[in-house]
Amino acid sequence: MKKLTLNKLDIDVYEETLESGLAVYVAVKENSSRNYVALTTRYGSDTISFVPRGKKKMIDVPLGVAHFLEHQMFEMEDGTNPLEEFSKSGSNANAYTNNDQTCYLFSGVHNVLENLEYLLKYVSEPYFTDQSVEKEKGIIIEELKMYADMPDTVLYNTIFKNTMKLHPSKEPVIGTIQDIKRTTKEDLYTCYETFYHPSNMYLLVVGNVDPKAVIEIARNSSLNQKHQKDKKESVQVKHYDEPKTVVKKYEKKTLDIVLPKIAITWKLNLEHKSVEEKKKLNQYLSILFSAKFGSSSLCLEELRNEEIISDILYLDRVTIDDYVLYMMIGETKEYETLLEKVKKEMKEITISKEDFERKKKVLISSYIYMSDNVDSIAGALDETIYYYHQIDDDWYQFLRNLTWEEMNEMIQMIDFNHFSVVVLESN
Repeated sequence: MKKLTLNKLDIDVYEETLESGLAVYVAVKENSSRNYVALTTRYGSDTISFVPRGKKKMIDVPLGVAHFLEHQMFEMEDGTNPLEEFSKSGSNANAYTNNDQTCYLFSGVHNVLENLEYLLKYVSEPYFTDQSVEKEKGIIIEELKMYADMPDTVLYNTIFKNTMKLHPSKEPVIGTIQDIKRTTKEDLYTCYETFYHPSNMYLLVVGNVDPKAVIEIARNSSLNQKHQKDKKESVQVKHYDEPKTVVKKYEKKTLDIVLPKIAITWKLNLEHKSVEEKKKLNQYLSILFSAKFGSSSLCLEELRNEEIISDILYLDRVTIDDYVLYMMIGETKEYETLLEKVKKEMKEITISKEDFERKKKVLISSYIYMSDNVDSIAGALDETIYYYHQIDDDWYQFLRNLTWEEMNEMIQMIDFNHFSVVVLESN
């Protein structure tokens, strides 16, 4: 068991990779009353073409299978409902699927070790029948229909559709009605056996827990035990030669909303960048967009003074293979004026050294203050584990080492000319 101490946070993180390949991370926060536990597989909606474990031929599965599989994992052979089992001990349990991962999690105050044992048990015991799959199809189709007219869902689905040309991320995580209908029990088992192998998963526990007890439970779990002697092999998945350009530069849709929404998405290519370069670029891009469009930016102040916008501009980032999509979303009736001002602001991909230092201090402060919140700690650790396959015990020094000169040098190497605009207009 390896121990790391997060600099400036006074948090010890213990990590160990078990015989099956399952990576276990335990962040100890002794004064915390809440605990957070998440079991994640590096498998999401983007993976629809792959070579199943133990096979040689690449296959295709329907869109949305990762999300469908997440739903079906709550079907137990004895008829119990895992969510109800967690709630009996006062814990909140949930699961989610996005484009590149599926996560099963719970949080609570009591019985964390017992609940951990149960989490590892039910995720290691898939039980799919033709009847349960058919029943779930109806539930998921209703879910799809429910989200179909929700503004944020429409906005994000259109953003990905108009930005990505070949990559499966252009399709909704939930899939289409046609794909849901043609999903079979066999599809679910194939994906489970391929991607729910512990060597493709990791366990993250944050809270007032004994790391030795956590690792012992993980070691004795059926998830680890039945795969101890498996050959640890990576899964071959289809690679997409995604073009640098966007699919559609501008699209306007009409929806039943009070105030129009606009989303501007930059498609940034980080191909051929090392892990360390990507780590730095992600921080520099965060500083850049925050300085230009964040809550204290001159651009936002100008938009407010001219009564073009009354609220903040929401900034979001999604990583898709070698691409980073940076989104700026706002609500305004004068979306064309806002768009022109944003274009003008982005003609010069620089910020002042004063703005840089101010935003850098905000990043460092946010990092230090996150130690007060279990969910914030878990979120920060999960990001480094997922994208960089390691815990960075000195993220504080990493942030301090960022420089305005290096930022300008690295940012100038990125092409910001590929962007897509989506407008949701009121009926």
